Amino acid sequence: MEIYSVGFSIGTIGFIIVYCFFVKTLMDLMLNVQYGNRQIQPGIVWILLLHFVTTIIEIPFNLGWLSYEYFSLLNILRNGVTAFMSIIQFYLFVKIANSVSLEYDNRGIYYEHKPTFLAGIWLAIAYASIFLINLLSIFYLSIFAVIGYFIAFIVYWFQVWQVKKKLSNTSIKIETTDENSIFKDL
Repeated sequence: MEIYSVGFSIGTIGFIIVYCFFVKTLMDLMLNVQYGNRQIQPGIVWILLLHFVTTIIEIPFNLGWLSYEYFSLLNILRNGVTAFMSIIQFYLFVKIANSVSLEYDNRGIYYEHKPTFLAGIWLAIAYASIFLINLLSIFYLSIFAVIGYFIAFIVYWFQVWQVKKKLSNTSIKIETTDENSIFKDL
């Protein structure tokens, strides 16, 4: 068993824990969006953890506990899950941005661009690029793709956190009609 495999496995488990906090932040953001403005339900964001299934399955192989006899089947599973998760990330991040835009409109909060949209798209593109580069087996390019993914991940998480904070500190604008204003133009 190599020290690299142990370190990689510990790093993977650490990233999964951090990623759980990220997904929890996404869920909390969606909980701050009124039900009528939500384009997805808050709990659906936990599907983002699905792409770690194959990573967790790889840990016994990396540690030498299982032989690589069935590793080709694992690669097929990993590529299928990763392709599916690339599509899911684009879908979820767009729906989150649309939900936040509707909530901002409802609360009267000014914004120039859809909050979290661009950073979410960049994060999904970075994830998809890692997948495509790994399919092409270009090791050195994959290092840059992973670095880009981590930068996009941090930027997106920070934007989501800022929006969540803004929504939790801003009161909901309730539109009511005044009885006198109904007859004002008569």
